[in-house]
Amino acid sequence: MTRARSPKGSRGKRGPGGPDPSQLEEFSRISPSELADQLRRRRGSSKGKGAPSTADVAQGRVVQERLAALCDHVEQQMVGRRELAEMVIASLVSGVPMVVLGPPGTGKSQTVRLIAEACLGVPHGDDGVAEGGEGRVSRAYFEYLLTSHTMPEELFGPPDLSQLQQGEFRRSTEGMLPESEFAFLDEAFRASPHIMNTLLSIINERRFHDGATVRRVPLLGVVAASNFAPAEPESQAFFDRFPVRYWVDSVLGGGVRMGAEFDEEVRGLVGKSIALERERRLGGGESKKIACTNDFRLAEALLAGQDYWSVQSGHETDRFRQFAEGVYQLRRDVNLSDRGVVSLWRFGVALDWLRGGSSQSDTGGHLDALLHTSATANQSKIARRKIGDLRSRANHHSAD
Repeated sequence: MTRARSPKGSRGKRGPGGPDPSQLEEFSRISPSELADQLRRRRGSSKGKGAPSTADVAQGRVVQERLAALCDHVEQQMVGRRELAEMVIASLVSGVPMVVLGPPGTGKSQTVRLIAEACLGVPHGDDGVAEGGEGRVSRAYFEYLLTSHTMPEELFGPPDLSQLQQGEFRRSTEGMLPESEFAFLDEAFRASPHIMNTLLSIINERRFHDGATVRRVPLLGVVAASNFAPAEPESQAFFDRFPVRYWVDSVLGGGVRMGAEFDEEVRGLVGKSIALERERRLGGGESKKIACTNDFRLAEALLAGQDYWSVQSGHETDRFRQFAEGVYQLRRDVNLSDRGVVSLWRFGVALDWLRGGSSQSDTGGHLDALLHTSATANQSKIARRKIGDLRSRANHHSAD
């Protein structure tokens, strides 16, 4: 997914409303820093006008449709993984890290790869997102399988020999995690404490300590995967940085009994897997691009600009009241931290938006965010029961 450097001056279409995302190729060529500058200028010119502009609404619709199409893409390629695709995309829009937990062979890695392969990255260039001109984007997608023996060079790049000759320690980060937009860390909790500690500042603050220099990174989000939740005390701080914990199981393990229904599940699993493998072997090129990484950036900016995240006192919606009650019900059962509560609210709102909700309506995303916070099977059962009760009361109230 590394993209070649774009020709100088090749930029997306613009108008009075700012960057036009309707043309995918052109929109993908806008650097993150340029996109941020344009959005800041537009927001400053419309300050105090209240309702979102027509341009905001139109751009939001284009991006929303493209990201929803990514979910459709995963659904067409895999059995029973649409919700996981929604969760991954909401994670990238909100910037909230998530971890996918479950046994091997259940499509955790494949789902993330399908999303990444269908996204265009921004141009490879020196105009990244860091202050002072530091940093750049050299890779749209970074994936790595971590072990207890993983070395820093494998994620962050080897020492830069030219800098060492001048007495400074810097890393050559070309194509590595610090210059990537989207990262997937497989078996993340097998990494050594040293690796985890270095990842903390990247995940939390989008900053990379490169010798004596602190650089901002262009990272949109991090999705981790593991066969299990970590039990070691030294891993708990790292695990807490992933407040969304999505458990997956075999699509054949949902209690479907032998018979026509089970046959259909097996047929779908085998058929889609073979079709995907055939496309990979005979497709003759890269996957069709459905979205771009700037879609995630623009979605986050539009949600912030239209007050989707806001919870001003005296203006609480039913959505927020339900969320607050869910936090109250689960706070001890699943050990919700203050940081986790804030992250889960943002994630839930992004999930609502992706599904077509608005700042005044929801699709249950705020409760789905709370539903996927468990570190153990027992916690998951408790969360499902309590969130299920909340949904039932909400539905009963709506019916009345």
